[in-house]
Amino acid sequence: MHSSDGDSDTVADTVAVIDAALDSLAVLLPDSGTAALGVLQALERVQRRVTGLGYRLIRVVAEAPGEEFGGQRSRDVLADALRITPKEASARLFESADLTPGLTMTGQSVEPVLPATAGKVEAGVIGRDHVRVIRTFLRDLPTVVDYPTRVEAEKQLATVAVTVRPDQLRKVAVHLDAVLNPDGSLSDDRDRARKRGIRVGEQERDGMSRVTGYISPELRAYLETILAKYAAPGMCNPDDNTPAVDTAVRDGEVSDDRARRDQRTPTQRNHDALHAVLRAAIASGDLGRHRGLPVTVIVTTTLHDLETAAGTADTAPDTQGAVPGVYPPAGSNRSSAGPAALVPCLPVPGRSPGGNGGKATTAGGTLIPYRDLIRMASHAWHYLAVFDTHTEQPLYLGRSKRLASPDQRIVATARYGGCSFPACARPALDCEYHHTTTWAEGGCTDVTNLAPVCGHHHTLADQGWAVRGDPRGRIEWLPPAWLDPHRTPRTNTYHRPTHWYRHPRGHTNNTTNPTGTANSPPTT
Repeated sequence: MHSSDGDSDTVADTVAVIDAALDSLAVLLPDSGTAALGVLQALERVQRRVTGLGYRLIRVVAEAPGEEFGGQRSRDVLADALRITPKEASARLFESADLTPGLTMTGQSVEPVLPATAGKVEAGVIGRDHVRVIRTFLRDLPTVVDYPTRVEAEKQLATVAVTVRPDQLRKVAVHLDAVLNPDGSLSDDRDRARKRGIRVGEQERDGMSRVTGYISPELRAYLETILAKYAAPGMCNPDDNTPAVDTAVRDGEVSDDRARRDQRTPTQRNHDALHAVLRAAIASGDLGRHRGLPVTVIVTTTLHDLETAAGTADTAPDTQGAVPGVYPPAGSNRSSAGPAALVPCLPVPGRSPGGNGGKATTAGGTLIPYRDLIRMASHAWHYLAVFDTHTEQPLYLGRSKRLASPDQRIVATARYGGCSFPACARPALDCEYHHTTTWAEGGCTDVTNLAPVCGHHHTLADQGWAVRGDPRGRIEWLPPAWLDPHRTPRTNTYHRPTHWYRHPRGHTNNTTNPTGTANSPPTT
């Protein structure tokens, strides 16, 4: 049962009582181990009950009309308000959908998808880790398992979860799966299609990323054919001065001498083979275009940092009079270097939107050490954009064209790194390009009037959100009045973290509180 908006004060008072009770508990914590363990058990049950109530509130947020939060997705609203990652917000939304009652098209209430599990969560006797085990078990059941059997299996696992740890419950789930699917195999193509997928994990501190997933029999056949050739000993070896990937080797075999010198493991050879094949596919030019640009690697760095890494820099970059993020600098003519950047893409020295710890950044958000960037550039079809030496490519089209040119898209990528909407993590590869002063209002298709915006947030410009340029020449988003009566301007520092520290006083970053007002970052 949901309370009305008129009961919001009562709800706030009740939450305040819980806060006060925790304050009282903090000064009453026992000293003995046995008593402390008992309190921990009680607190765990209370915490799980709070989680159950949270699921119900998440359901309310998810079902709220879109305009209530300025057209933002429920995932983004939760992530910003609770200061959790979008991935965690999505997980809670999915769990809430399975564990809370819903409504039919005619307004009738329906029980949760997992009613037995939902009841145990509401009672505080099982936690999120138990829920994950049960949901994963049901997700992975073959489609031939009928609905009544699934319902009974969910009841059994929810009952067992009350008395065991999540890791023990996982063992029970494995046994139950063996009972329901004794052959241990998927039943048909639908199960394989549902299971397929490749996940590229986040970059770790050393720049490496973990890849996991399942591939279809067809993809495996293609992959093993490629690896048989390109992952053979001596092939595609980065330790060779001239790795064996040239035409002569493609038509023949590597020499015995090359093969003997190859000290790589089979898994390392597989990696290097995929590296070479993907690089060749991009270099072929046969992959078409994406978002108005050729399918290729766009890398952003500063000219000075690149020269320093290459050992050719003589002096520090001149930053006097620079307006960070504005192209061209004051007094420059209105043209730019060309053709535009593919690898590497170089913004104005000393005025770079970088700040990624001495690494270059791809349009997809990957950080690349300069040594790797220089090696990539040696294989690249060079399109350099060095914006302090303006030559032929026009970045200022005025009113002559509405759509951004490839050169302008690359400059916008270099400036922003990704979607400019507050807190949005979508990389530039997934973005469209928005006029800060709209075309309909006389805005020009100039690089200083363009910013990347993902498809979802681009539509918000027609749903009460407004944009404008800030003193740094970057885009600011103003929320609709019903979301924030003060319409406090917000910018996105997700892709350029150093901007969070040097924001002009009086302007805000992408952090918002649940009421929609933004918090100001420190200034330096």
